[in-house]
Amino acid sequence: MKKVILLIMLSILLIPCLVKAEEINNNTEIQDENITENRESNTNEESTDIENNTTDTNDKKNNTLNEDTTKNSTETEENTNSENNTDTSLIPNATAGVLMDATTGEIIFEKNKDEQVAVASMTKMVAQIIILETIEAGKIKWSDKVTASANASGMGGSQIYLTTGEEMTVEDMMKGISMASANDATVAMAEFIAGSEVEFVEMMNKKVKELGLKNTFFKNCTGLDEEGHYSSAYDMAVIARELLKHEKILEFSSVYEDYLREDTDNKFWLVNTNKVVFIFCNKINYC
Repeated sequence: MKKVILLIMLSILLIPCLVKAEEINNNTEIQDENITENRESNTNEESTDIENNTTDTNDKKNNTLNEDTTKNSTETEENTNSENNTDTSLIPNATAGVLMDATTGEIIFEKNKDEQVAVASMTKMVAQIIILETIEAGKIKWSDKVTASANASGMGGSQIYLTTGEEMTVEDMMKGISMASANDATVAMAEFIAGSEVEFVEMMNKKVKELGLKNTFFKNCTGLDEEGHYSSAYDMAVIARELLKHEKILEFSSVYEDYLREDTDNKFWLVNTNKVVFIFCNKINYC
């Protein structure tokens, strides 16, 4: 009987121990599992870090390659543009030249663009600018009569054969200047606006300075050769661009042919000296 009671007591005493032991075992297993999980987690994180580092390194390499490629591409494009801009074989017989975008001012082609050279009748573009500005300011009108002086009628060169004392409207004078590059009409308009050709030339040089041009100086308003009378290809391009701001000029310069003194016995046929206008009129039926 005592043995039975003792066994029962031992059993009672051992139950908490067994439970405790089981809890310890369970806790040990859980800790082991946690350790394993932590190790796996750390391993995964290290692997991820390695992958991220590898990706960052590759990204940097790719960015560097892209930057180098872009830089090389830009340099190649700049070199190509530079070569195209300075291909002097396009105008082998010309001392200088410039092709400029009239809207943006971008230089498309250049050859000795700042070299000071004689520019002949292109000088008259500045005279045209001043004439147009004077009209736009209301100081003179297209219908005003201009009387040709002996100085104007005796200019020679390209002309509309004004006679001393002959009267012609500002509009007809402008036709003669724009289409026939008439020296006599240019001087007549210079005297009409400024009182003398000398004073008008001063106005022209002032206009050139206003445009910021450094390689241009005029001694006359016609472009006839004279020591110290010069401009450059670049300056002429800027002047032409300035002239085109006055759209009225196109009503004269884009016409291929017209007449002066039409209702007289001395009718004079005007033919535009601009070959581009001739091509448009005769080949493309522009007129």
